[in-house]
Amino acid sequence: MTDLLADLVPEDMDVPSGRLTEVNISNVGWLCRNIQVRNGHHPEIKQTLAKLNMLRQKIALGQMT
Repeated sequence: MTDLLADLVPEDMDVPSGRLTEVNISNVGWLCRNIQVRNGHHPEIKQTLAKLNMLRQKIALGQMT
């Protein structure tokens, strides 16, 4: 489970490594709000944001342990 965020976010995206270490509402929320700032032109940004937003919803609904 700890590698989930690292698997969702492409390695070549500019993201602080500390935000990829633990799946929690704080890190996923931060990624959803800020990943596009430095990676707006990345070819996989839309897919990555969609996956992160879905994960955030699952966490908020208590479907992630």
